[in-house]
Amino acid sequence: MAKKREMKLKVHGERRKTPDARRMARAIVRLAVEMDTEQAQALADTLDHEEALRRRALMRARATQRQEKSA
Repeated sequence: MAKKREMKLKVHGERRKTPDARRMARAIVRLAVEMDTEQAQALADTLDHEEALRRRALMRARATQRQEKSA
């Protein structure tokens, strides 16, 4: 039987406030190939959720700026 492995992340340099989507996408593909597709799908779903939250926050901030300019 295959041995289950845990994903290990190494961080070098300064942390970003938002994750780099390209690196996360590569990590998901690597995880899907090396380990379990269910874990990779869960990671992809989490990334999609975080991206949707970021987009909503950005849209709200822009709407607030537009309202302030018009007032």
